[in-house]
Order: sequence, then C-alpha cells, then structure tokens
Amino acid sequence: KTGKSNLDILKPAKPQEQSGTTLQVSQITLANLKLNYNDFKNNFKVNSRVRKVELDGNFAAADFKLKGKGGFFIEQIATSENVFAANKQIDASILLNIKQSWKEIYIEDGTLSIEKNPFKLNGNFKFHKDKTTIAFGASAAGNNIADLIALLPPNLRKTLEAVKGNGAFEINATINGN
Repeated sequence: KTGKSNLDILKPAKPQEQSGTTLQVSQITLANLKLNYNDFKNNFKVNSRVRKVELDGNFAAADFKLKGKGGFFIEQIATSENVFAANKQIDASILLNIKQSWKEIYIEDGTLSIEKNPFKLNGNFKFHKDKTTIAFGASAAGNNIADLIALLPPNLRKTLEAVKGNGAFEINATINGN
C-alpha cells in the first residue's frame, strides 16, 4: 500500500501571507448536486444525488463542531460483484467534532434515516500518516422486520423471499479497522 487513505481529507494548513481580506465561512448549502465516488483500484463505487444538505460550523478554525442536516438519494453503492444499496432515500442529521490538530473526527450525535428507518450513529475516524483508523457504529430498532428486510441488498433480499414472519427488530453494527 502506498499513499494516503482515500478518507484522509484533512490537510494541514499552509502558512499564508496576510492580506487585507479574510473570508469567514460558517454555513455551506449543497443542493441539486450529483456526487460520485469511484475507487478503481478496489472496484468500488457510490453514485448519489444530494437533494439539499446544510452544513454549519466555523470552517476557518482548526478544531470545530460541524452540524449537518439534509437529504440525498443513493442511486447505487456497489462493487463489481455486489450491489449493497440502490434507489434509497437518505435523510441525515449529524454533529461532528472535527479536531484537525489531532487529525480526528468524532461523531457526537448522528441519525441516518434510510427510507424512513432511523439509525443512530456513533464513532470516530483517526487519520494517521500511513492509515486511517475507523471505529464506527450504527443501531436501529423497529416494530416491523419487513422494513429492515426492505433495506437489504437485492441479492440478500431475494434469498429471504420465501421467509414468512413479522415482529420487531433490533440491530447493532460496528466497523473497526484500518
């Protein structure tokens, strides 16, 4: 492995000459934006459309809280072998603690709703010179397991077509790694 992680988006500030004008950004709104990510090396892609996302924070500070809220549409998350998600409406509300001085991002509070099914988010991302360390969690609960099954990738949903049943569900997922 050579180079930096694809998730290493925090860059150290470069010394700059002082000028008479300073731009302080505290709010960013993204609307009607097509957002694609292609990792050709690992054959992984994400195709999505941002409907409207509002980001609030002191973007000029090295350490700040970033509040985000909005909606987007996942057209596809896939590898060459599998489609993990397709045609899903996503609504998000998140509060991040961004520590550029430590190269870390903490999820202080977060909810991600997939097709109106809310998932509570937690975790952190640490950006090291050679790697990114991820400790991420998501949890959800509901009264209708059919709602959860509808969120599964098409190939997994197909294997469950013959299963009959109803009832509540609770799910806790974690991702830890480099």
